[in-house]
Amino acid sequence: MTTPSQPLKTYRIRVGHWEIRLKARDANEAIALARRQMARELPRLYDVIRDLTATRFQVEPAA
Repeated sequence: MTTPSQPLKTYRIRVGHWEIRLKARDANEAIALARRQMARELPRLYDVIRDLTATRFQVEPAA
């Protein structure tokens, strides 16, 4: 088993009215995880979710 080099941080990610809190190592990983979660929750919008640019995701550290 390997140990991650960076600790996990909690992020709040928003796209429009959709919001999720998740743990990730950095903002880029948080966006990738948010895309996957959105695709699972909103499968009919998969094409739209896939085409979103990273700037559409509002990533903030969660308290």
